[in-house]
Amino acid sequence: YAESLGVDVYLNKPFRMDNLQSTVKRALEKQHMTRRLAAIYDLNREMALSLDVNQVATTVLDIVKRVLEFSVCGLWLIDAEQHELYCLAAYGSQEQDAARFPLDSERGIIVAAARSGETLHIPDTRQDYRYMPVGTTNRSELAVPLQVKGRAVGVLNVESAEANAFSPADVQLFSILA
Repeated sequence: YAESLGVDVYLNKPFRMDNLQSTVKRALEKQHMTRRLAAIYDLNREMALSLDVNQVATTVLDIVKRVLEFSVCGLWLIDAEQHELYCLAAYGSQEQDAARFPLDSERGIIVAAARSGETLHIPDTRQDYRYMPVGTTNRSELAVPLQVKGRAVGVLNVESAEANAFSPADVQLFSILA
């Protein structure tokens, strides 16, 4: 009967505390994974239905907001003519909306990700000379290049006030969203 209601984990009585803890942990991990997969599905559906780049950018940030804890999140695009990055959409910082960064700068995690085409996960921004705060200073940053046919066209980045805020699973999910 319980399985017909969707229950896929149960405890036999009498139970031990370690069994209870591991069962609850597995259930929470499953719930977390379900939320992440739903976010990826929603993004795929939205991208298939919309050709408007601003709508897609807003949807990406809405989905990031559902699955990650952060202080600031932004979607940046490369302006090839001006040779700089500009913010297409952002959450958490009014300053990001107007920010532009030259691609030849040695500063800026997002600039480095755009130039290298590689994901940059900075657990503690105080340890990286490239970190440039836009608005408030944050302690960790994750920047994933947006690539089309092997060429970086922008960067999806997220920052947190906490050091070591992003797990390997967060990095993987963020890379998929990008």
